[in-house]
Amino acid sequence: MDISKASEGVMEKYGWIAKVLASKKAQDIISIDISEVSGFADIFFISNSNSESHMKALLDIITDALDERQITYTVEGKDSNLWRLIDCGDVIIHIFSQEGRKFYDLERIWGDVPILHYDEDGELVAVLNA
Repeated sequence: MDISKASEGVMEKYGWIAKVLASKKAQDIISIDISEVSGFADIFFISNSNSESHMKALLDIITDALDERQITYTVEGKDSNLWRLIDCGDVIIHIFSQEGRKFYDLERIWGDVPILHYDEDGELVAVLNA
């Protein structure tokens, strides 16, 4: 697994997010390193939920972790059954339903930048486009 210097720094700073998502059984966790191509954020974390209640549980555990770290954030899509977004400035966390992830297809839109894949424990297992 080859990881770019930029992706390495992102992992050091934000790797805990994948672990928090994994702790509540988020599915298909990835991060997209947009630090070299975006002026509005450094990284997206993306995961799937398997139900509306699971999406809420993922939102709750992430916002609790952000509160513990005193990280300022805003939440969008609280009433959506397709997608929730937590905007922390440098990092944006997307929690999708299966349908929402297919519809928004962020992996395709940002497909030319490093995409980091995580296992069910939130451990980095693969890097694409590094």
